[in-house]
Amino acid sequence: MRKFFILSLFTSAIMAQNHTVQIIGSNLMWEHSIHSKDIKVDYQEALNYCKNIKTGTFQDWRLPKLKELLTLVDYTKAQPASKKEITLLNKKYMYWSSTPYIDSSNTFWGVNYKDGSTKKTPSNYDRYVRCVRVTKEKKEAPKDAQQKKVVKG
Repeated sequence: MRKFFILSLFTSAIMAQNHTVQIIGSNLMWEHSIHSKDIKVDYQEALNYCKNIKTGTFQDWRLPKLKELLTLVDYTKAQPASKKEITLLNKKYMYWSSTPYIDSSNTFWGVNYKDGSTKKTPSNYDRYVRCVRVTKEKKEAPKDAQQKKVVKG
């Protein structure tokens, strides 16, 4: 049953009208679909999912590194502790990264967007997945956007 479910997830992910999001000041484009908040998979399934999705004309998706996942955290907020652009998010559970834990070949780091914490997780556990790809250019703030001034006290 699980294999059928995962196969249907991959099929729907490939064919679905997924959306993307890019954070201002970043050259990372993120998958932004309902799958990234509703479906938990083990590590190998997460790798396969990112390898097989197609969003628009993009097919070069991958599982993000830990430091990339952390770029989505906003430590001034909680529940979720994420950038405002990231709305399709499960706030209670971990998201997979491709960064291995140093003491184990079957354990990988993850991020919890409830509070921005990180944790190691064995690869056979089920976690959420959000795929990433690198773009050629950083997304810049609109020219008419107000510039924040830093005041030193």
